[in-house]
Amino acid sequence: MASLPEPLAGFSADNPIDLSSKEVQERLSRSAVAAFFKLAEAWYLRDESARQLLGGVSNGFFYQLKRGSKKSLDQDKLTRISLLLGIFKALN
Repeated sequence: MASLPEPLAGFSADNPIDLSSKEVQERLSRSAVAAFFKLAEAWYLRDESARQLLGGVSNGFFYQLKRGSKKSLDQDKLTRISLLLGIFKALN
C-alpha cells in the first residue's frame, strides 16, 4: 500500500487539537463562527437549516452568534463546524 508523502490536510494528525479544552474553545470560537456563517451564506442556508447544522441550537443563541457575540462554542459545535468546513473544502 502506498503511503502519502505529506498529510492531505497539510498538517499532521499525530497531535490532534483537544476541542474539549476550554482554552482551545475560547481561542477557536470566533474564527469558527465566522467561517460557519460564510459557509452558510455560500450554501444559501436558511437560518433554520443553519441552526440544525449547529446541533439544533436555540433561536436566541443562534442570533447572538450571528450578531457577533463573543460566546465560546463547546466541543460539539466546534466539531460540527470543523466537519462542515471539511465537506465544503472537499466540494470546492
